[in-house]
Amino acid sequence: MALSVAVKTLAAFVHRRGDIHYRYERSALAEEGIARQREYQRGRPESYRTEVAVRAEFGELRVVGRIDGWDSDAHLVEEIKTTRADPGALHQRIGSVNSAQLKLYAGMLALADDGLTWLHLRLAYLHPDTEAVTTFEERTTGTDMIAFFQDTCACYQAWLDQINARLTRRDDALRAAQFPHHEFRPHQRQMAKAIYRGLRDGAHGMVEAPTGTGKTIATVFPALKAVSEGHLDRVLFLTSRTTGQRAAEAAFAAVCGSKHVVVTI
Repeated sequence: MALSVAVKTLAAFVHRRGDIHYRYERSALAEEGIARQREYQRGRPESYRTEVAVRAEFGELRVVGRIDGWDSDAHLVEEIKTTRADPGALHQRIGSVNSAQLKLYAGMLALADDGLTWLHLRLAYLHPDTEAVTTFEERTTGTDMIAFFQDTCACYQAWLDQINARLTRRDDALRAAQFPHHEFRPHQRQMAKAIYRGLRDGAHGMVEAPTGTGKTIATVFPALKAVSEGHLDRVLFLTSRTTGQRAAEAAFAAVCGSKHVVVTI
């Protein structure tokens, strides 16, 4: 089954560079961006189209997106961003992502049309309140853009393969895991069965029992089994006290052994 990923998501995942700073106090609203982009694109030739839907396949990946501007006669591909931030500083921070998005679109166009031996790429930063436009442009080949698209997808696919391999190992280990104690305490088995069925069927439930009944392990064990069978993709165990946290961590360790990882928030 093909996995669908947006061009913007793909570009950001593979090509983001620099530090963690990405906030810009003077960003534009979506409505401002749409209006400014329409104004910028007004008066273009008939060969120029806006919001051009594109898609391409790479192995099990289906990449989809919409090109801001495409002039088939001029071989011009445009990616347009509206911002009040300084365009030079913005491009220095996240230009790698914006340019990658533009190049991915170019690669997808080239894959769909063998005649696109060359392309003119234009990344435009527009100010929403003025007519100021800052552009970064380059001429490239269809072959190079196809290679860029394929290399980007291969990087993303390699990450997906790692994730899937880890999840397979996790599920196999959980599927083989046994209840960590010699036997269930009275009512523990019924509790564990009810919790597993509830997680499997998406039902809600509440258990009230005295301290020492074994509620924690009777909850954690069926929850992890539900993960291994594909009914859940993660387990969140919330506690109000440190003692409850420690009991939960001990239960996870008892079921998963030394291979467990606990993230405490």
